[in-house]
Amino acid sequence: HNTEFNESGVQNLYNLGRTAYDAREWETAVTYFTRCLQLQPDYPEVIFYMGVCYQNLGDWSTAVSYYNQLIDNPTYANTTWGTAARQQRGY
Repeated sequence: HNTEFNESGVQNLYNLGRTAYDAREWETAVTYFTRCLQLQPDYPEVIFYMGVCYQNLGDWSTAVSYYNQLIDNPTYANTTWGTAARQQRGY
């Protein structure tokens, strides 16, 4: 039961985060995405969106730390999210 709740919880948090993200409400998106990653740390999409949120909030070093989680991880480096993270970082 717990995992089921966890998965639906993650999905709900993701949806709420995406809604805020799409509305350019960066702080709100960060709040939801952070909780999402607490439940499911391995979520490349959310890691990428966290980077974009922090970039838009003017916190470049935090943004880079999220992008690097994708760029430096062989699992994600050559995926859509790794590529997007490299583009955001400017290389």
